[in-house]
Amino acid sequence: MSNKEEGIRALETLLSGHCDSSFIGLCVKVKIAEEASPEFVCEFKDQLLQVIELYAEKLKDNILFDTDLLSKESCWVAIAKPLVEKEPRRVCLAAIRACKEHPNYFFPDKNPCNYQLVPLLELLWEDPQARELLIEAAKTDKGGHFLTSWVKHKMTAQEAPIQGDAREQKKQQEEGILRCLFDYLGCRPTRMSMGESPDCVAEIARKRIGIEVTILHPGEKETGGSPLRRQEEETIRRIGLEPHAMWVSLDWEGPFQRRIKEKVRRAKRFNRSSIDKLWLVVAASAPIRGAVGSTWAPGFDVTAEKLYNLTAGVLEESAYDLVFFYIIMENKLFRWEKGSSWEEL
Repeated sequence: MSNKEEGIRALETLLSGHCDSSFIGLCVKVKIAEEASPEFVCEFKDQLLQVIELYAEKLKDNILFDTDLLSKESCWVAIAKPLVEKEPRRVCLAAIRACKEHPNYFFPDKNPCNYQLVPLLELLWEDPQARELLIEAAKTDKGGHFLTSWVKHKMTAQEAPIQGDAREQKKQQEEGILRCLFDYLGCRPTRMSMGESPDCVAEIARKRIGIEVTILHPGEKETGGSPLRRQEEETIRRIGLEPHAMWVSLDWEGPFQRRIKEKVRRAKRFNRSSIDKLWLVVAASAPIRGAVGSTWAPGFDVTAEKLYNLTAGVLEESAYDLVFFYIIMENKLFRWEKGSSWEEL
């Protein structure tokens, strides 16, 4: 049987709608047929469009970063991309539905393997009509938080100057950290506004929550900041995002304790009249360009008992109602609540 014949059979099976278990293998056969015969996409355009529309909302699994989910997405995207030039509107509408089902926020410095839909979105962004549809879907939340956060990043990146504004970059990093945290907690603020003192005000369960965000740099000195962060940023400037080796520090306890004390002092100046609760989020192992290594914390060494010993007598008297220590890339989260003690979630 020729590649084209196998592709036609695979298309017919896919259109039956009863092939979830064999979806990936069938998509591969369709893709092989497309590559083997340039006319295949033109000849079976309508059937291919029906396939991507039929499966747009069937790409996710119950597991957040399941590799099968990524494979389904990548196969679906591979079928959709050749159709963009011919039917950008229909492909875009299907992509918006696929984004709605995606379990994550878009975080630009995170592993791109988590975002298999992005190459298709980038292709659609080049088409003026599709771009308008994406922007409108993001504004109305029709594409879920994944599309909204991707469009926001895309528009900010295009409008920002080459070097970028340091304050704006800091706010974007803080917002990205909070969105990762909300994903982990399974909560979604109805409103979220980035600012200063505190860094963010979010509306959660009809409560206005003020949130202060700080990034931990293990090995950071009491004066002079983090030498590892400066070294990592310089390396990134010199060689870009090419893989490279660098030193990390196991000394997280002293810097963590200093950050907590600093944020407790700072919180005394906050105006609490406009918020119901005040949170502090300390982030480590943050997926931030130029800071992945210098913010790395040894999750194996962090325990609730150690956190209690480091913050005893400090947090209970502070303005904070809730404190999180979030080791992002290890997916490890600790929480302290006033009147209680540290616990790992």
